Amino acid sequence: MSMVSEFLVLGVIGSVVLGPRKMAKLSADAARLMQKFKAVQQDFTQHLQSELNPVLAAPTAPSVVEPGSPVHPVSHQDAPDSNKEHL
Repeated sequence: MSMVSEFLVLGVIGSVVLGPRKMAKLSADAARLMQKFKAVQQDFTQHLQSELNPVLAAPTAPSVVEPGSPVHPVSHQDAPDSNKEHL
């Protein structure tokens, strides 16, 4: 069975069991619920994108060191000390 025929069968069974008035109200309530769900989903997606885009789009410094270039870690002793001049 296709999805359309399954929904038609459910609609007919629902209107027989619930009656046409309750079935119409239930369908309208379900449609409103789906609209609210879609609005919340879109709002969440926009919020998530606005929060993550600056993080994901931030440029990062390349972490690759050119072959043959000397790598010297800077220690605290190698750093210039402005207090030494005043002694």
